[in-house]
Amino acid sequence: MFALYRNLLICGIFVYTILCHPALAEMSAFEKLSWSALMAQAIYQIKQQDYDKLLPLAEQTYQQAKDKLPPDHASIHVSAKLLWIALTLKTVQANQRGTYTQALAFAKRSYAIAASHLDEKHTIVVTALNNLASLYGTLGDYSKTEEMYLKILAISQSLGHCGKKAKAGSFNPLFAHLNLAALYSNQGHYGGAENQLDKAYVCSQRSDVTPGQRWQVLNRRASLYRYQRHISAAKENYEQALAIMRTVSAPDYQSKNLVEQDEKIWLGKISTNNFVFNAIETLRGLGAAATDEDDNQRTEVYLQRALALSEQKLGATHPYSLQLQIELAALASRQGNFEASQKHLQKLLPQLREAFGEHHPWTLHALHILASAYYHSYDYQAADEYYRQVTTEREKRLGLFHPDSLKSFLEYAQLQMAQGRQQAFLRLLKKIEPALHFHAQDQYFTTRHEKVRQALFNRLALSFQSILFSAVDSRASPALRRYAADVMLRWKAQQERQEALLWQAAQTPAKAKLLTKLQQSYTELALLYQQHGADSKFFIDRAAAAENLELNLRQDDIHYRKYQTQLNNYKQRIAKLSQSLASQQHNGYDFSPLAEQIQAIQNQLGSTAALVAFRAYRPIDFTSGQWAGEKLHWLALLLTKKEMQLVKLKSDTTIRNSFSGLAEAQNCWQEAWQADKETKEAELNHCMKNADRFASKLYQALFAPFAVTLGNIDTLYLIPDGFLHQIPFSRLCPADGDYLIERHTLIQLAAGQDLLNTSNRTHAPQKIIAIGGVNFSEASPLADSMSALENPSHGTFPEQWDSLTHSLEEVTTCMAACA
Repeated sequence: MFALYRNLLICGIFVYTILCHPALAEMSAFEKLSWSALMAQAIYQIKQQDYDKLLPLAEQTYQQAKDKLPPDHASIHVSAKLLWIALTLKTVQANQRGTYTQALAFAKRSYAIAASHLDEKHTIVVTALNNLASLYGTLGDYSKTEEMYLKILAISQSLGHCGKKAKAGSFNPLFAHLNLAALYSNQGHYGGAENQLDKAYVCSQRSDVTPGQRWQVLNRRASLYRYQRHISAAKENYEQALAIMRTVSAPDYQSKNLVEQDEKIWLGKISTNNFVFNAIETLRGLGAAATDEDDNQRTEVYLQRALALSEQKLGATHPYSLQLQIELAALASRQGNFEASQKHLQKLLPQLREAFGEHHPWTLHALHILASAYYHSYDYQAADEYYRQVTTEREKRLGLFHPDSLKSFLEYAQLQMAQGRQQAFLRLLKKIEPALHFHAQDQYFTTRHEKVRQALFNRLALSFQSILFSAVDSRASPALRRYAADVMLRWKAQQERQEALLWQAAQTPAKAKLLTKLQQSYTELALLYQQHGADSKFFIDRAAAAENLELNLRQDDIHYRKYQTQLNNYKQRIAKLSQSLASQQHNGYDFSPLAEQIQAIQNQLGSTAALVAFRAYRPIDFTSGQWAGEKLHWLALLLTKKEMQLVKLKSDTTIRNSFSGLAEAQNCWQEAWQADKETKEAELNHCMKNADRFASKLYQALFAPFAVTLGNIDTLYLIPDGFLHQIPFSRLCPADGDYLIERHTLIQLAAGQDLLNTSNRTHAPQKIIAIGGVNFSEASPLADSMSALENPSHGTFPEQWDSLTHSLEEVTTCMAACA
């Protein structure tokens, strides 16, 4: 936390010289002797590290100078610096002991003394402000913390940017970036944290940065990557941190090939608390990474090592030790040892309340694990009581947007279903969906790595939807069914829109730059909500502004400057609103309910048109609160002008086996066609019969529940999900032998929103152009490509194919001109 001990040393050396300070010449002989005696005693206590005796001596020295000398007298400033040292050392001491409230009181006085005698850009003032901000963050006051860290960052950057020669003794922006990254990560805003950590990494290359500080950067980066499920990157950073840990703690061992039993030797050599904190973070991070790989045994080993180190160096009741005990209790729950987890947490809670406070995030985290343990062991009454406490306090302290709050509400909703409270279940899910939707959108736009971005979005989308869809059974109310159907369409549209936007923006540099600015805008909007909350109109207006900016990305680049100005104005308005709301208190989350899509889509459908959407989900057993196996289940939605049906389909295994059988039969047909055998015709017939059989099975698995309704449908819109995108829907056939393409005009969509984006669509287009297996640079298509495409998908393609006579280069040029 407090990385600037170097500055304390500079000030301490300065105190050693003050006995000869010219300011003493202006005091009387008695005052000089008295003042010098107090200073000498104070210096002695610094050497003895007895800070309890140091503080009253420093206060006497400062008070005597204030009482006897004019306000601008140099001796007052000298005494103020001594008092600042004493208060800062007491702050550090209280923080290391885990008495954060006491540390905050010392930090406030330390900053007040420094700010009253020195310029705000002075290193001592910035250090005091940093200590104060860190303590506010520890105590969960994120709004004050961010305000102070941003001020520190602005000051430190004004004195020298990272990578350039900074003013001697200036506050390294590294610490401001690290602190902001930790703050944003704690709030679940991983995009903002990633941005700050990138800047911190640049700062860590400065020559005055110690190995311990680089170690801290690696720990933070690894932690962020783990939250983003970027597991390989997390492990790489933790391993680098571990290497530094071994070097700085036991340099005489660094040339040896360390094995596990040697760790007791080099861990025992860790002396300074800064190294202890870094070592604990590295070990617990490696444990968390092992958890992500479902290696609970290795997780326990790392957590036990971290706990042993913490208890040895910091004490059994230090907050770090208590946090590690919480994590071990959570591990016991994951391993199914719920009774042991409950007993351990019940014993731990009084210590947590004393160390952190009743409503601190770590206390609430322990309550959440306790609630979950009671739920999984079927004690619904106890679980309900704890979940109610956790959800109420997390929403109040962290905001509904925070991932910890969302997780608590999701589990609380599951518990309601376990107790047969369907209305309460539906109310909780409707409450959090706007926040979850906004959180998913924010992470999607502000996370750079494609795989990480997809994992974040899909994890949020599937967890929420899986819980909701698992409740769709014969007992589900019409309201629950309609909400589930609307959620299916809405989240599919959200994912499709974001993927399309990101792809489109990447096509030109100008649009890519605008996308970057849009990402920053989303970041600021998300943080503004997280800090202050807002009424629904406030966020609806700004969400609309953000959506307009997204639409601008789809326009020609000639309008780029105008859109850039619009975005800058939008960001400035957010900044002003953030400042105006800084002193206001807002509780709760007031996003208006998301707009329903079902009625809008039904209005768009013709009288003989229907839409069928599919969605995979992972079922949950509400009774135990556990996921019901690894296999996916499927939900299908049918919409017509006047009708809505939502049904559960056959198992994922049935659908996959039918699809695999169809694919194998079509491959069999192609191989038989290319072979020169006397039995060719017989083999072709055999393969075709198998293909028809599996096509019929697949049709029954996907469309049988809607067979009666589909009998009167001409145009069929399809929205697949997952591997269903690979299914040749036109090739499917009912038992009577017709192909689906012969019964309906088929139109495949990415999302139901696509229907709403097409104005005045009353019927399907009557023509289609299909291109496949084409070699553009040849005068005519290859014969084997023709034969491979004609018969396996019988009923899909017209009988006649027209050859394309233009070259690939001509087609590419045309596409570029139309892009």
